[in-house]
Amino acid sequence: MTDILRKYIEDRFHLMAMESTTGRSLKTWKKRLDPERIPDDLGDILSMADLVKFAKYLPLPEDHEHSLEYALIL
Repeated sequence: MTDILRKYIEDRFHLMAMESTTGRSLKTWKKRLDPERIPDDLGDILSMADLVKFAKYLPLPEDHEHSLEYALIL
């Protein structure tokens, strides 16, 4: 799902998203876009996905539901 979110951000806002780390991406996005367009939930979802990717976190079912709900409204 995070790949889909990153691709969407690249296509909609013309910002690099696929090749950057989450931290670097968020800094760039906040500099180039109105900060209100980049909600905190996006950073939380991408950071959690990074932790899951590197086996440092096992998300709860509620985490999955929250992430999907956010992705659908973005």
